[in-house]
Amino acid sequence: LFFEGLDLRLSRKDDRYLFEFKAKEAGEKDQNFLLRSSRLGFYEFEFEWDQIPHIYSTTGRMLSTEASRGVFTLASPRPALSAHDSAPRLDEIGLRWDTARLSLSLTPTPEWDLKAEYTRINKDGDRPIGMSFAGGGGPSLEILEPIEQTVHDFKVSASLARENWQLQFTYNLSLFENSLDGVIADNPTVGLTTTNGAFAPTASGGTSTPSRGRIALAPDNTAHTWTLAGGVNLPLRTRVNAALSYSWRLQNQDFLPHTINPVLVANSGTNLNLPKSSLDGDVRILLFNLNATSRPLNPLTLTARYRVYDYNDQTDEMIFTGRVDADQTFNVEDTRAPRF
Repeated sequence: LFFEGLDLRLSRKDDRYLFEFKAKEAGEKDQNFLLRSSRLGFYEFEFEWDQIPHIYSTTGRMLSTEASRGVFTLASPRPALSAHDSAPRLDEIGLRWDTARLSLSLTPTPEWDLKAEYTRINKDGDRPIGMSFAGGGGPSLEILEPIEQTVHDFKVSASLARENWQLQFTYNLSLFENSLDGVIADNPTVGLTTTNGAFAPTASGGTSTPSRGRIALAPDNTAHTWTLAGGVNLPLRTRVNAALSYSWRLQNQDFLPHTINPVLVANSGTNLNLPKSSLDGDVRILLFNLNATSRPLNPLTLTARYRVYDYNDQTDEMIFTGRVDADQTFNVEDTRAPRF
């Protein structure tokens, strides 16, 4: 049972008071609901719920089994590559965005507009992702990236409008949360078992065939943005608009170890010790735009634009005394993580 469309509206004849409820594709995966209430010239309240399915495949096959969320296993010893071609067909591969939005707008006077809005987006499902076990030329495997992410977005703004000039201030807070920090998968090399290969020293470090690999997923992060914008009318039919924005972006999720291969860790000494437990990322961004347009004489139009963009990464530079490629190759070399 579903509604293709539903629209209920209650209002006074002059639309001074309004109550509205809308539903689209109610009961289906892409359903949308909107509830709105307003008093003309005083307030407007909205609540919206929206679902968006993203389908990547309905015919995908995968031999790996998801033993737990984000951990994919294969039989030991690893089966022949031909077995992957006849692997069981998966159910629908995709994810769904569930978006809830609350907003309240107030107009205490004809010149002032105040607005607060909160949006929460929940992303749940899977999407294809590739994993390499020996760099670009070695065995690789396509698995499913588990998606369990939440985005919180909070915004408040205040606008003042006069006949010849306007001014607006906005603050925006964005939070990204990922419940998983990595995905693990067994190496599909034919005949391989759950035992990692023996350590083979090289001039720059050593190698060990990994029985499984791990890659990191998007980390939790936060962003604050302040914006001041305005415009003014000047003589000679001239208009000047300006906007100043400052953003502060933070990310401090714990680092994953260099590798999931214990053989490399046991033979690396202290070279795979992390210089810090986390990035402690701190990025500041300044953006300024100035636009001026004048029409002193017909049909002459004069336009001037000025823009400043300053990206300042204040995160500490770190030096890693060793690194691991694809959980297989260990290299003893200083690697600097430079900042912009």
